Amino acid sequence: MTVKERASALLTSDPARALCDRCLARVLGVDPSTGHRAATKISRSDDFCREWAQCSDCRETRFVTRSLR
Repeated sequence: MTVKERASALLTSDPARALCDRCLARVLGVDPSTGHRAATKISRSDDFCREWAQCSDCRETRFVTRSLR
């Protein structure tokens, strides 16, 4: 399973969870730049949203990615 697919599955499993790139990378066990690329790729889908909001994990206000399903 690719990092993009793992990120998609993680965020879809909990639609209320919005993760910044750094926290997404930490949860997936990859480096932050890989987390950023995965978030950017999945946010191109109509099933995900990338917006300026509070991260569910670190509570920092940053760009986060969340599922719309």
